[in-house]
Amino acid sequence: MVPPSRIVTRALLVALAGCSADPGQGPGGSATSPTAPSSTSSSVARAPRDPAWEVARSSGDPLDVAALARAERAPTLLLDIDDAIYGELSRAALAEARDAELALPALAARIRSGAPSAERDAELALSIVSRAPSFGELLDADGLSAAFADLDAVARDTSRDGRVRALSVSIERRLSERGVERSRPIPEDLDR
Repeated sequence: MVPPSRIVTRALLVALAGCSADPGQGPGGSATSPTAPSSTSSSVARAPRDPAWEVARSSGDPLDVAALARAERAPTLLLDIDDAIYGELSRAALAEARDAELALPALAARIRSGAPSAERDAELALSIVSRAPSFGELLDADGLSAAFADLDAVARDTSRDGRVRALSVSIERRLSERGVERSRPIPEDLDR
């Protein structure tokens, strides 16, 4: 087994290898466009994956997915939600993560943006808010308020897909049950 100090040293060396004094230069000194698309949905550099990722991916066993959810925090799982290889695993683990509530603001923003995955994001968000809370208090009350506002905008937008609007209303109701304050009533036009 490699000592933890060597793992940290290697991670720092890998991170520093990609650094440059000139922000217009990428790794190895070659110029890159500052607007070049990244391979993830976030501009945050992806740290090396925990071995639990490969175990869960190769086995597909729900217990291994649950172990991944315990090994990684929700914001880290969220980084791979659009990844071609790890995306489905990321979604499955995120649904199990103890701190999954921390991913709700980002999921709500994705839903509001009308991304192609908006319906799947809404289904994931609904599964997260439908679970019993893991903690006695909200982990990110301000973030959940922002998520509520994004979802409310979707729910009120009659040009949006009806299923996404209905899922948004359901998520809003669950957030309200958890104590997230709202500035106006939840839309009821989809209740008929």
